[in-house]
Amino acid sequence: MLIVHDERDSLLGDEEILAALGYEPIGFDRPADAIAAVRSEPARFDAVLISMASVRDALDLAHTLHAISPMQPILLARSALDIGVDALVRAGVADLVRRPLVGAELASVLTRCLASAKTSGVQHIAI
Repeated sequence: MLIVHDERDSLLGDEEILAALGYEPIGFDRPADAIAAVRSEPARFDAVLISMASVRDALDLAHTLHAISPMQPILLARSALDIGVDALVRAGVADLVRRPLVGAELASVLTRCLASAKTSGVQHIAI
């Protein structure tokens, strides 16, 4: 699972949460590095979790990653879930999770998104 966070210390904590849930997180604190990783091996990552302070930067990154690998569920982690559904759909975001991450919520959202991607091949926003 690919994770992008613009704060290195928080990235490490989020990687630990994902590892505790049984995922193999590969984290990046620079969006360009995450884009390069997905471009080089699009099928390597089951899902993407983006946690960035700037909503615009997060949505731009989601849009870019979705264009490269449209079947990958993209989750957006935010402390305030104040983004319109239209903007999320345009960016290819499958679902939202709250910051700080809570293992149980993240596990539930990931299970739902990954199951949906496998069965329908289409991402759905379940907000």
